[in-house]
Formats: sequence, C-alpha cells, structure tokens
Amino acid sequence: MLNGGRDTVTSLPPGRSVALSGSFGDQGGFLDHIDGFDAAFFEMSPHEAVRLDPHHRLLLETVWEAIEDAGLTAELLAGSRTGVYTSCFTSHYWNMLRSAGMDDIHAIMGGHR
Repeated sequence: MLNGGRDTVTSLPPGRSVALSGSFGDQGGFLDHIDGFDAAFFEMSPHEAVRLDPHHRLLLETVWEAIEDAGLTAELLAGSRTGVYTSCFTSHYWNMLRSAGMDDIHAIMGGHR
C-alpha cells in the first residue's frame, strides 16, 4: 500500500458498530470478514471465540502464518523448546462485550467461581 500510495482509511462501513466512533471519529482501517476466524483450528470453543477480541484473532492468525512462512509445522515444533511471545492490548472490544452483558470472565474462560 505504501509503494502504491494507496490509502485504506475509509468511513465506518454500514452495519458496523458505532461504539468507537465517538472516541476516534468515523474514519478507520476496517477489515472485512473478521467473523471468519477459524476457532476450531486454534482449538477454541465457539463460546470462547465469540468473546476473543478481533485484534487477538488477527494476532493468532498472523503468528501462525509466520510459522508457516518459516517452513515450520506444528508437528515439527511439538515437544520442542519453542515459544512465541507477543503482546496485544485493547479494551474497546471488552467494553463492547460488557455493554452487551457478556463480562463474566469465569464464564468466558469456562472456569468456576
């Protein structure tokens, strides 16, 4: 995009939440099909996946692609002393979940009180 001089910042697409528009305006870099995350591939329950921040979904997918691009496989790495350490923080999605009444972290993670 940089080499081509393209700008992918657009107005808030129709049907998208306006929950963030007050904080950041109505312009942003929006991704299509963010709901296409393959939770089963990452061994997540549908219950957990629906509550997983889209930023974290993208992070998981990007890390997996980097591993594949390096010519590695899950079988090759299984049992090895390999770790992937990243950081990703955002509270906007959590705030939207809380607004929708989905804020019980114990229920989200399948734990008990």
